[in-house]
Parts: sequence; structure tokens; C-alpha cells
Amino acid sequence: MDFVAYYQNLIKIQQKDIRYWWIWVAFVLIGGAVIVISGARFASQADAVKLLGGTFIATCSLVPYRWIGPKRERIVTLSQLKTYFETADISEEEKRALFLELTKKTFEEAIRRG
Repeated sequence: MDFVAYYQNLIKIQQKDIRYWWIWVAFVLIGGAVIVISGARFASQADAVKLLGGTFIATCSLVPYRWIGPKRERIVTLSQLKTYFETADISEEEKRALFLELTKKTFEEAIRRG
């Protein structure tokens, strides 16, 4: 098994998740700007603007920033593991045993965190 490619793929997945989060933030900010501009232009329809503002605030609460920090940490960890597997002077069997041990610890930590 090519462990370097495996870790590179995991890194790409984490980076893609972070990139999609930034796209989501951009859409939410654009939506907020539209609400502010429409609120200034259509002050006579205050109830509709309040409804849109409430919807915007509810949408902001859906932005899952709490997952971005751990994803960045995972990228660093996975990069270090990838580098280790690229440069390590160990046999395939030792690599496989280390990979299985790391995978087991990763799943135990994921289960512990919930």
C-alpha cells in the first residue's frame, strides 16, 4: 500500500473542507450585505427586513467554524506522517505495522471525542 498517497489524499480532503467553509462564509456575507442594502432602501417594509435579518442571523449560526481548527491540526499531523513515510528508512512490514497502530489510535481518539 502506498502510504504517502493515502496521507496526501487525506490532506486534500481536509483542505477541500476548509475551502468549502470559506465559500459558505462568502455566501453568508454577501447575503448579509444584500439584507443591509435592502433594509436601507426599503425602510417602509421594516417587517420584511426584520424577517430577512433574523434569517441571516440564523444562517450565521449554521457556519461550522468549530470544525476548522481541528481540520487544520489534522493537516499538520497528516503532513508530518506523510513526510515520515516518504523519508523513513524502514521495511514495508514495519511501515504497515506502524500504519495499523496509528490508525487504531486515530479511531480510538475519534470515538473518544464523539
